[in-house]
Amino acid sequence: MTPMFYLVESIISMLKFKQNDDIAYRVIDGEAVLLNPVNNEIHQLNETGTFMWEQHAEPQTQETLAAAVCNEFEVDYERAIKDVEMFTRDLLNKGLIECMEDAEE
Repeated sequence: MTPMFYLVESIISMLKFKQNDDIAYRVIDGEAVLLNPVNNEIHQLNETGTFMWEQHAEPQTQETLAAAVCNEFEVDYERAIKDVEMFTRDLLNKGLIECMEDAEE
């Protein structure tokens, strides 16, 4: 992997992400159902995804979220950070979470 890849990964790790305020959601039987009003798409999250979604009510770095996942689900950090990175990328691409412009928020 190139040095640029590691630089980008380092920058991403410092960013904070939070729920997009326009997304409507409900938790039913421990699983979140999200509605994106921009495209009327509905997304259903499993228990782990729901936990991570709820953590994004406040701005979170991927590292902070991974630590919370470790505590909640008793998984090792390497597994948690990979899952968090994939979850963040997926929800960001779908417009369900957003990157905070000021990483200090």
